[in-house]
Order: sequence, then C-alpha cells, then structure tokens
Amino acid sequence: MNNQIGTERERAVRAVEAFLEGLVKSSVDGMPLAPRRHSDQSTRSGKSQKRKRAGFEFLKPRIFPKIPVRAATVERHIVEGEYVATRWDATFRDAKGSDCFGFHL
Repeated sequence: MNNQIGTERERAVRAVEAFLEGLVKSSVDGMPLAPRRHSDQSTRSGKSQKRKRAGFEFLKPRIFPKIPVRAATVERHIVEGEYVATRWDATFRDAKGSDCFGFHL
C-alpha cells in the first residue's frame, strides 16, 4: 500500500471514529459534517459557518436525546476507496442515565 492510500484510509477511519465519539458525547462539535456551500460569496462572508452552526443547534435537541449512545466500541473497519463500513457495538442509556441495552451494528 502506498503512502497516499494509507493516508486516505486513515482519514476515512478517523472520520467514522469521530462521528461515533460525537454520538457517545452527544456532541456534534467533533463530528466531520460538511458545511453546505451555496456560493463563494457565502463562504467568504462567514454565512457557511453560521449555517453549519445552525444545523448543529437543530440536531442537538432532536437527535441526541433520541439516540442515547453510552458507549461505542469498534470491532472493525472495512475501507473501499472513500467508503468505510464499520462494525461496532453500541450500549444505550435509559432516561435515568443507566445502561439499558447494547447491540451489534
């Protein structure tokens, strides 16, 4: 494997792991979500970052309470080009904050 392929593979795996970590922490801050780009002008003016932040604020109260992941353990990643398939175990918490159940994804 040449260095470029190894680097692309590592970057793809890091993105998946950052996403899973965000689920566990109930935080979109470290998740690799791409901002929506409408034009070069919106990017230069900072509107793109504002839209991204607004999207995060929309997700926080609607997504994280409904997907209460307490732990995510990666079993393995399979990388094919820019695509990553990840087999992982999840433990969810109940409304009181204690471990509820887990399953294999």
